[in-house]
Amino acid sequence: MAIDFKKSYLDLLRNTILGLTYADYRIDPSVGEIRPHDPKARENGEDWPFNAQSMAGSKRMLNVHELIDQITANNIPGDFVETGVWRGGVCIYVAGIFKAENILDRQIWVCDSFDGLPKPNDEAYPIDKGDTHFTAGWLKCDQPTVARNFAGYNLLSSQVKFVKGWFSDSLPKLKDEIKQISILRLDGDMYESTIVALENLYPKLSVGGYVIVDDYGLPNCRKALEDYRKFHNIDDEFITIDNSSNYFQKTKECDPTKIEHRFRIPNTTPTPKATVDPTFSMPNKGASLSSL
Repeated sequence: MAIDFKKSYLDLLRNTILGLTYADYRIDPSVGEIRPHDPKARENGEDWPFNAQSMAGSKRMLNVHELIDQITANNIPGDFVETGVWRGGVCIYVAGIFKAENILDRQIWVCDSFDGLPKPNDEAYPIDKGDTHFTAGWLKCDQPTVARNFAGYNLLSSQVKFVKGWFSDSLPKLKDEIKQISILRLDGDMYESTIVALENLYPKLSVGGYVIVDDYGLPNCRKALEDYRKFHNIDDEFITIDNSSNYFQKTKECDPTKIEHRFRIPNTTPTPKATVDPTFSMPNKGASLSSL
């Protein structure tokens, strides 16, 4: 029987990124101690790897591969975007798939603060009040380290685009730079990180493209999805990936003018004061979109 070298390469790449090839230890974040490797937890993305480049788990990684196959087979235009990349593992895997499949016309946008998660903005996003993700030093991974992780697999190329900064600062600028998105993978944990990514990037997602929600199991992330989808009348079906993640396919365009003021890049040109543009909703001052 002939050997499928492409499949063998991608299987090895995925399993190495996840630390399965060397039974990578896991971290117990509650006490900061190293624990033995747990292959079941790693498959479902339910542990914090010690050395591995991704905590997404096998099922979520295979989902990314499946959706790349779908957008390629159906000629859905656009790039791959991930908001929240940690050590870069998922994006590295995407780069490997692109290389193996000779996909040269799509970019990989690697979006992160590269400095962990932000402190909760209690005034603008009170839903995040009390969130402690910003205290988790283990979630910090700087951009040079992520770039070295790509290079370690010989997958750092001109197709890989790093977008550094807090999402409230970086994504309003990225939306004007990026033309189309075929897969938008959200991994921001918090309400703010999720809603800002959706408001700025979902309009760039092609019809037929996909939104992957890594942290749907987290209440604040799930609330952001619920609010955004309700605000824009999105009823596309969620499909389960594993115990905490799901995805949906975009089936129709949303009203591109239906956004909130707080997600618009301020105009640096002085203009006379005027009444509120009725096309846009007023800033919700941190209330959920569903309350507008």
